[in-house]
Amino acid sequence: MAEEHYRIAIVGTYCSGKSTLANCISQEYRLPLSGDALEIELGELFPEKRFDELTSQEALLVCARGLRRRQKIESNGGSFISDASTISELAYYLSARETIFNDPLDFPSLVKNYSAHSQIYTHVLYLPLEIEFEQNKHRPNNPELRSAIDRKIPEVIRSREIPFTTISGSLPERMKAVASIFNPLSR
Repeated sequence: MAEEHYRIAIVGTYCSGKSTLANCISQEYRLPLSGDALEIELGELFPEKRFDELTSQEALLVCARGLRRRQKIESNGGSFISDASTISELAYYLSARETIFNDPLDFPSLVKNYSAHSQIYTHVLYLPLEIEFEQNKHRPNNPELRSAIDRKIPEVIRSREIPFTTISGSLPERMKAVASIFNPLSR
C-alpha cells in the first residue's frame, strides 16, 4: 500500500473514534500515523486546560502551532494516516469561534493555510457523531461545541470540494468499510 502514497485523513468531532480508527488503520496497513496535533499542542502549551477553557487568543495559538506541526509531518510526500487532520482542526476552530468565544478573532490566514493543507489528502474518511461522549484531560465538556463541529466538518469538506466517504458503526464495521476501500481483493 505504501507505494501508492495514500494520505488518509480521519475526520470527525472529538470523541467520534478518530484516534482508535486511525491507530487500527496505521497498524493494519503499516502507515505512519500523524497524531492529533491540536491535542498535542494543547497539552504542551496549556496542560491544565481543556480547549473550551482557552481564550480565543490561546486557541489561535494552539491551532496555529498545531497546523505547523501537521504541515511538517504530513508534507513529506509519502503515505500516512492523519488522526483528525487539518479538516477536523479547521472545523474545530470555526465552530469554537462561533460557539464558545465572546471575542471571536478572525484569523483569515489560519483558515487559508488550513484550507490549502487540506488538499493534500488522497482519501477522507468522515466519522459522524455516534459514539457516546467520554471525557479525557483535554476534550471540551461542551455538547453544543461537539455538535457544531460535527455539523461543520461536512460543510468544510464540501466547500473545498474534497471527496470523502462516511464510515460508521462499530470498530469492526468501520475496519470492514476501510478494507473495502483499500484492499483491492475485497472489492
